[in-house]
Amino acid sequence: MTPGWDLDVDALQEELCLLDAEDRVARCNRAMQARVGRPMAEIVGQPCRTSVCQQGSCSAACPVVRAREARRRTTGEVLFGERLFRMTADPLLDSGAVTGSVVLLWDMTESRRSDRLYRALTESIPCSV
Repeated sequence: MTPGWDLDVDALQEELCLLDAEDRVARCNRAMQARVGRPMAEIVGQPCRTSVCQQGSCSAACPVVRAREARRRTTGEVLFGERLFRMTADPLLDSGAVTGSVVLLWDMTESRRSDRLYRALTESIPCSV
């Protein structure tokens, strides 16, 4: 038995979505629905910038914009409210034309806080050699 797309991607803790050629959401998993606070039926068809990023516009630094232009995977850090995410965008290509993108988001907020705390603690400890 082969599980369906929904079952497979809903098992991910990371957020995943598929965008169409105009950067509108075609599908997304439960993790993304939870952060956005809306069910998939309300997210599908919406522009990435207003549904995934929940912002009014995209910047040139957006991994989705860069992936479409470069026609290859791009990764960057994006801030949604007070949460920091690593976003990876892979363009879907058909004969060189971008037909959509796969976007994966990892919440890095707690990891970054832990890193800063660790550095602060280790820098405050006197070191003798």
